[in-house]
Amino acid sequence: MVRARRILGSIMGLTRLGVDIPRLIGLYRAKRLKLDESMTARYPFEQINDAIDAGEQDDALRNVVFISSRL
Repeated sequence: MVRARRILGSIMGLTRLGVDIPRLIGLYRAKRLKLDESMTARYPFEQINDAIDAGEQDDALRNVVFISSRL
């Protein structure tokens, strides 16, 4: 069985990027925003299917998929 995923888009809500992102970064740096502790695993974009599978099998609390920049 072949399963496919498609990313359609994202809605940011009422986020004010110029205000909210610096505030969140400050909270993270002050160790008041616990992001590292909630991350189960990091996956390069090429392994996105593995990240999705782990999430569907309840093997992960929160996976992070990243795009590596190769210049």
